[in-house]
Amino acid sequence: EEGAEPLAGGSPSEGLDGWFVPPTVLDLPGTEVDFWRTELFGPVVGAVRAAGTEEALGLANLSEHGLSAAVFTRDLGVTLKAVERLDVGVLHVNSESALTFPYVPFGGAKQSGFGPKEQGRAAREFYTRTMTVYLGTPA
Repeated sequence: EEGAEPLAGGSPSEGLDGWFVPPTVLDLPGTEVDFWRTELFGPVVGAVRAAGTEEALGLANLSEHGLSAAVFTRDLGVTLKAVERLDVGVLHVNSESALTFPYVPFGGAKQSGFGPKEQGRAAREFYTRTMTVYLGTPA
């Protein structure tokens, strides 16, 4: 409705009950569309064309959400620039953004997540309270 064009996928799976959508890539006309401003959890991704790395990083930061991002590059300079500039909780370089490990902190930035990082040492520190106990023996 807002001008997004499917580049891949996009047709609902036939013969399945429910709301099943195959993996889909949408070419978005810009960042003004609802799809860009909505944090989705499903096999659908929207892309806005950028003239280069600087513009792409700027576009990524326009979102109110910052759970995770993925950057695909062979250039270490681009990787370091993404690490410095992207306002996200998790950054994947040359891998999909759905991957997480239980022993490292996981959580978002901006409007993604509810505050503390989940998993790993950060979660343990957030969800526990340290108490020092001195136990003496009776005289």
